Amino acid sequence: MLYEILQYDIDTETAKCCSEKVCCYVLQEDAISEQLFQSSDNALDDLVWTADSMFSSLKEQAFTLISSMFLRRLLQPGVNHCSALRETLLEHKRFLSDSEFQSLTANGLRKEILSIIEQEGSSQTASATAYHWKQFSARYLHNWCWHNKPYGLFLDTTNEVFGLVRKGSFSLFRCLEGLEMLIYGYDHGVNLLDDVSDFELLNEVLRCMGNIHHLLGRSSTAAYYESLISSIISSDEIVSHIVKILETGFSHQSSSSLSTLLGMDTYVERRQAAHKSQRKFSVEMLRSFHTLQSRSASWSAVFDVIEKFMKCLNTNMNVQSYGSKRVCNVNSVLLVQATSQVARTMFECAFDLFLFLSYLVGVGGQVSLLQNDVARIKLKLFPMIQDILGQWIVLHFVGTSPTSPPTIDDFSYQLSSLQLGKSDELSLHRKLGCSDFTLASLLDFPKSPEGDVMSPCFLGPAEIINLVRRFSSLIMHGGNFECVHTFLGCTINLSAVLIRHSQYEAAQNLLGILETYLNNGKVSHTGQDADTACSAYLHLNGFCLLMIAHDEANIILRESKVHDAIRCFFRAASGYEAPKALENFSLETGFQVSGESRSISLWRLNYYEWAMQIFEQHSMSEGAYQFALAALELVDIVDGIDNGIEAEGLPETAAMIKGRLWANVFKYSLDLKHFHDAYCAIVSNPDDDSKYICLRRFIIVLCDLGETKVLCDGEIPFTGLVEKVEQELFWKAERSDLSSRPNLYKVLYSFEAHRNKWRKAAAYIE
Repeated sequence: MLYEILQYDIDTETAKCCSEKVCCYVLQEDAISEQLFQSSDNALDDLVWTADSMFSSLKEQAFTLISSMFLRRLLQPGVNHCSALRETLLEHKRFLSDSEFQSLTANGLRKEILSIIEQEGSSQTASATAYHWKQFSARYLHNWCWHNKPYGLFLDTTNEVFGLVRKGSFSLFRCLEGLEMLIYGYDHGVNLLDDVSDFELLNEVLRCMGNIHHLLGRSSTAAYYESLISSIISSDEIVSHIVKILETGFSHQSSSSLSTLLGMDTYVERRQAAHKSQRKFSVEMLRSFHTLQSRSASWSAVFDVIEKFMKCLNTNMNVQSYGSKRVCNVNSVLLVQATSQVARTMFECAFDLFLFLSYLVGVGGQVSLLQNDVARIKLKLFPMIQDILGQWIVLHFVGTSPTSPPTIDDFSYQLSSLQLGKSDELSLHRKLGCSDFTLASLLDFPKSPEGDVMSPCFLGPAEIINLVRRFSSLIMHGGNFECVHTFLGCTINLSAVLIRHSQYEAAQNLLGILETYLNNGKVSHTGQDADTACSAYLHLNGFCLLMIAHDEANIILRESKVHDAIRCFFRAASGYEAPKALENFSLETGFQVSGESRSISLWRLNYYEWAMQIFEQHSMSEGAYQFALAALELVDIVDGIDNGIEAEGLPETAAMIKGRLWANVFKYSLDLKHFHDAYCAIVSNPDDDSKYICLRRFIIVLCDLGETKVLCDGEIPFTGLVEKVEQELFWKAERSDLSSRPNLYKVLYSFEAHRNKWRKAAAYIE
């Protein structure tokens, strides 16, 4: 079931006479057309036309980013339709049986679609990539319309519910949220600002934002959105190219490619239209800037109005009195889709405002913009807008991204397959991986003032909007990680929830957004908040990388993710606020320290041992090896470890800890076939019993692997251990078949011969 996106109120003579309101709704095919950049033949709203200007210096990454952009939109709920997609694949000679198509995972489906685009030779230029994606999307839209023909209207007068019955789906209509009405130009009854003069200034700012949106279309917003989610291209680099387009117009470095794709006549016509629109845009923007100056005492007054508007764009709302509960039904799915639609509108509005201020800074000299004004924009307004953008992109991402199916060895999935546990948990696990079951469906939904989670009937238009507000606020301001800035904290909270449900790739995407904001200082926060958020981000990101690497079939990618996870865990432990930041995530990652550590070194020792164990659990010996060595270094650093100051936190003595850790270093070295490192771990072990057990294991493994040359080539001295080595080899030789390879008596001969003990050597060869 799907919501329609827009509602416009139109006053007509008939409506006035009847004292009624006439509403006009955008149909779903129009919304999908807009999503897939099919809605306009105008060059200004055509990704094919703008791609080269936007990605002029990023040709190698342009194909990946544009492809990711289209794939994300094609496969999101409300757009994705199995029959239409399969028919589109058949048109491109991808002949898949019913069972083959149904067995495709989301990643498998992406690969099938991507291979079609790659075969078209679209990776040469950004415009060619966009062109072939647009052609594919056009065929998909045609097939979608065929499989979703309207059949009739649905009307529930009791609950004021209005819907459209289609061949393959059912759509409900909703009214616009108050701020949406203002954004779309319907400001009747929308009172965001009390002062009339302030409202006039805001209308002029919105007019400027509309000019920017008209010039660029939605392609620029889509590219910026994708750069934040996928981190393929720096978001700052995307913004710099977009602002350059606003200032100087479209620059086509591959005009031959465009003329080939579009035809020379179309190319010339669109180039002239773009040039004309650019000049018109520049004039209208300067006129609006002068209007703003004439209506206000200074630019500072305009910025005051913009700040008030940004507070309305925020998700702040008090929902604590209502409570929440997880639920999965038709209304919850509809609420998720409505929330994602509102989030998309708010994100686009905030981005247009960001571009407006960026453009204003660029032409500041022409409109008497003072240095204090520029400083206010860069130091205060930009961080505020980035925070708003972050909140809405997170809401849109969780509302439109399908969940991943659980892996076979997922313990929770195994429990659900055995039908153990609560019924709602069973239902949830069975839905994981379904295309219409998004990440937001894993979250708690707000209760109504009456205490109900969801009405058993379809939600009315007004009720939908109220629930959207509460649901958005609940996501962005709920959770346990409340010690940092709103956006940082909510993203960490959401990532933890996704990890709890084994949605590791989605959690990593969210954490990637957080990384972009932390690295570029996009949001305003204190140093302590940044350190706390950074430690939490690194800890959770390392865990996600480790779990993704566990299921990665490609060896090179697996090793890369393991190394990234190692770096994340080391960096997480280095933060001064790390103990405070990680104490809330024991359920998600399993790291928990009982009691309060009296020193940061002792806490890090516990953390390194946890990291060592979790790498070992997933058969990643390289990570376990590095953290075992790091833990060994800390044993000597921890103050008072031998005199009992930390006795409560350490049930073992320093010698016992070192013996255990050196034994682990030996084991991991042996797993990695680093035989010399394994020997060094043996001789470094202060625990004699553990040392000799490791030595025995060393000899057994070398013999089993056929690596006995390591014992006999003389490179390993075995200082003080020669007799033990002889005993172990002889014991194993006595109990081995003489026909086995290698022959252990010959190994003993070589071992003694290298030490010039010819009499002993001869005795073994007799």
